Amino acid sequence: MKRILIMTLILSLAATSTTFASSARVNGVGGEHRFLIDTQNYNVYPGRALRFGDAAYLVIPRAGANAIGGVLVKFGAAKDKVLGVHINFPMPNVSALNNILDTAPTGKAAVDGRLAALDVQPWFDVFYAMELKGMKAGIHATYASDKVTDDVQDIETSATAMNLFAGITTEVGGSILDLGAGISTQAFSDDDKGVKTESQDGLGLWAQARCLHRKGESLTLIPMASVALNTRSLGVKGTVTRSSMDVELGLGMEKMIGKSRLILGAIAARSSDSETRGGVELTDTELVLPRLIAGFETPIKKKLTARGGISRSFVFATDEQAAGKEVKTQETVDMYNLGFSVRVKSILIDFLLKKDILQRGPYLITGSADDWATNVCVTYLF
Repeated sequence: MKRILIMTLILSLAATSTTFASSARVNGVGGEHRFLIDTQNYNVYPGRALRFGDAAYLVIPRAGANAIGGVLVKFGAAKDKVLGVHINFPMPNVSALNNILDTAPTGKAAVDGRLAALDVQPWFDVFYAMELKGMKAGIHATYASDKVTDDVQDIETSATAMNLFAGITTEVGGSILDLGAGISTQAFSDDDKGVKTESQDGLGLWAQARCLHRKGESLTLIPMASVALNTRSLGVKGTVTRSSMDVELGLGMEKMIGKSRLILGAIAARSSDSETRGGVELTDTELVLPRLIAGFETPIKKKLTARGGISRSFVFATDEQAAGKEVKTQETVDMYNLGFSVRVKSILIDFLLKKDILQRGPYLITGSADDWATNVCVTYLF
């Protein structure tokens, strides 16, 4: 049975500023965008898209990688609507589907070889948000696919993944509440001269919620919760039934100390994958108890900000390899990052330093031509 896809579930950061952010900034303070006021928020809280209109951003790709970008444009007489599009933005169920295709899901060598050759990529990724009776409401739709047709051998192999998300952002009792819910589908099929192999159990559901609750002038508390059902599992029709479930609960805080921001948080999470084959059900589980994180952001100059973050996760996994036979493992996963943000008029540049540069120094000192940054994001506000 395949190993569980590790859910990186961090309660890390609560930022109440209206500035744009990026994947470089998120990773710089712990890697969890849901606890930032961030451009990535509207993927799970679509009502947040309205906050980030009239901007374009680009994640500079490393060699061999695709560029990632997005454009958001506000419109309407009161600028109370926003329409946006992503290009190559990572989609969780697409990554899960490609992983499934690579792990011999059917047990048939020829079919699995053709499925593994597929590379499912996004075709469109759009979102829309608007003011609606005192709240912000939004939707987010994505579609990805790949298909290979061999007319000579009369073989057609394909895979698709779709998502539809909806959400609202509203004020409740002086706190800001973000809600998001979604449905996803993923599927594959192989038709070899009329002999069909098809997937099943590809329907997934998820829900997300967080609350930004201000305590005094300098402290914000953010409780959060999420649940996802079958968002990364896919069985084989008539042969294998699979299901998955992920749950997380957490609490984080942001403390402003002058103009600097201190972030502390903890998260507990449980992931499970079940597979039934030949009447035998096997289940893998993974517990993160807990993940601890600390991060900071502090201005150095008017247009220069430094940030850093560390985290430690305590992971407990159980792999059921046969009925009544389990393999249990424990591991501690550590992470740290250091990054900066520079703003020049309407251009904002966020980047993460490559860890090696802290040890070997920059090019001017060492002459090393290696990359100095691992993640660079450029945002243009228009």
